[in-house]
Amino acid sequence: VLAPHDKGIIDEVNAIASAADIKFQGNPDLIQIIGEDIDKIYLDMVKTVSIDPAAIARHKDMKIVYTPIHGTGMMLIPRALKMWGFENVFTVPEQMIKDGNFPTVVSPNPENAEALSMAVNLAKEIDADLVMASDPDADRVGIACKDDKGEWVLINGNQTCMMYLYYILTQYKQLGKIKGGEFCVKTIVTTELIKKIADKNNLMIYELLLRDFTETGDLQGAIQKLDYLERLGITAIELMPVQEFEGNDSWGYNPTFYFALDKAYGTSEMYKRFIDECHKRGIAVLFDVVYNHATGSNTFARLYWDSKNNRTAENNPWFNVEARHAFNVFHDFNHESPLERDFGKRNLKYLINEYHIDGFRFDLTKGFTQNGNKDTDVSGYDESRISILRDYYNAIQSVSPEAVMICEHWTDWAEENVLALAGIQCWRKGSNTHDEGYYQSGMGYSERSSFSNLIQSGGNSIHFGGWVGFMESHDEERVAYKAQVYGNEKIKTDLTTRMNQLAANAAFCFTVPGPKMIWQFGELGYDETLGEEDEKTAKKPLHWEYYDEPARKSLYDVYAKLLDLRKTHANLFGQNATFSWKVETADWTGNTPRTISLKYNDKELVVVGNFGDDTTNYSLDSNIKYNYMTGDEVSGNITVEPHNFFLGTSFRPE
Repeated sequence: VLAPHDKGIIDEVNAIASAADIKFQGNPDLIQIIGEDIDKIYLDMVKTVSIDPAAIARHKDMKIVYTPIHGTGMMLIPRALKMWGFENVFTVPEQMIKDGNFPTVVSPNPENAEALSMAVNLAKEIDADLVMASDPDADRVGIACKDDKGEWVLINGNQTCMMYLYYILTQYKQLGKIKGGEFCVKTIVTTELIKKIADKNNLMIYELLLRDFTETGDLQGAIQKLDYLERLGITAIELMPVQEFEGNDSWGYNPTFYFALDKAYGTSEMYKRFIDECHKRGIAVLFDVVYNHATGSNTFARLYWDSKNNRTAENNPWFNVEARHAFNVFHDFNHESPLERDFGKRNLKYLINEYHIDGFRFDLTKGFTQNGNKDTDVSGYDESRISILRDYYNAIQSVSPEAVMICEHWTDWAEENVLALAGIQCWRKGSNTHDEGYYQSGMGYSERSSFSNLIQSGGNSIHFGGWVGFMESHDEERVAYKAQVYGNEKIKTDLTTRMNQLAANAAFCFTVPGPKMIWQFGELGYDETLGEEDEKTAKKPLHWEYYDEPARKSLYDVYAKLLDLRKTHANLFGQNATFSWKVETADWTGNTPRTISLKYNDKELVVVGNFGDDTTNYSLDSNIKYNYMTGDEVSGNITVEPHNFFLGTSFRPE
């Protein structure tokens, strides 16, 4: 009830001095008692909402205990369950009696443990699989099930909502029912987690190193910059490793103690506050976790240590003596070991339950294998590695079905596709090396500048949403640094031209469907070098003054506009949109610019990129009506100046 009617109703209630003043003048002619004929129509409709009847058939013998807690659900819910095909539906006899006094409970709230106690006791007695309870008018449900230790636990309303939504979305996706125009509706009383499930394949991630993000280099400083990130339009922050690492000055890929978060950035309460502040802004938080290796200070390493050779001992049940791949640092975990696997899964569950994070980026998952040696590349298809990663993913999903798992994998395409089909995402570089792809285009050179590696290589695409694409990450040299030092004459010497070139790069990354990632300060054209091998992890200079420089602020605004486009018109970047692009070396400038085309129903988008020195004249499709970046109406032929891009849409910018 909304204003002003709420006040009017309360005024009428307050005017009643006594219950005797309330006059009931019922008219029996206006009351119609419905019977079995209406029940049948209702049940027939209920039957149609089953998404996967075959799944019910496979689990038809599961034992379900149901209680209406003396309410109306007793009339139809047991019948509906049996109609769907469940053969073992049990009810609580004492609570199958209609009674508005609810004599067997203190409160008939199906989310209260006390109200479900009789049903849970019956479930224990008959070894049931599931407990269900409905409230008096049967419009709410409470659920209890067994945890991984066999103990009965209650599932709260938010958790129930998330499981329902996750199941509906994943099943609809598998059945091909998601066409791109669907949407999820939430109200002010619906958990914010609903957004994170819906946006998994449209994530815009910001990779953030707390040490180098603010003057204080800690969580408090990062909290003060969250408004900046919210305006940018990101939907997730990926914190570089924060589990306890050796020393206080590090990227964090030298972990020691996994159940503690590093004190260099703040207390455990500060981590929780940072995550809460992110969630208030609709920003998910992902932890970058390092389970490939640990330092020699790790407790499990020290328990079985070969002092003579200064390495883990041969009988260490968690570690290999020598790494089983050529990319290792420190001491290599053995992920085939049941003890190591149990440790990893316990740690993942702990981090979710304790800090309420929204997922993980796993470092160097290529190394999760026992099928190589210290000199082996191990990039080939590895079934055992797939099994290991799926086991970790299932552990994550068991406590948080909406959580994201992203792997730095770099293996055979077929292996990454199998992971994608399971729901696991993998990092995907837009440039395999620092002298091709977005690096070359950023410097103004067409040679080796194809962008096709971002989503496709050698004819192999991946299951939609399986690759998290990016132009640069913490491991790569900065594109802006390469442009400043090695760019062609105008890009190298003129800041505005350089930022415009980087904006064109961004347009040809962020309008490509699938999740994307930004390495911190890329939106400002950060141009300090990563450094040589021994300098890479060193602290880098801060340049927050870049935000006040017009050319760099213009680049930030382009990023923000592109990210907003992805959020406000998500179906254009969904699985069922039609995507095409021309981004090979010959597509560069003049009469042969780079282009992207996206179509979904009556929505269309085109990006035209002029990366060279010649003016581009381009003939627009008649459906393109607006310059999305400026809001101006357009039609016919347009001109794209050198080192610039045009983004046109069939719809008016919001």
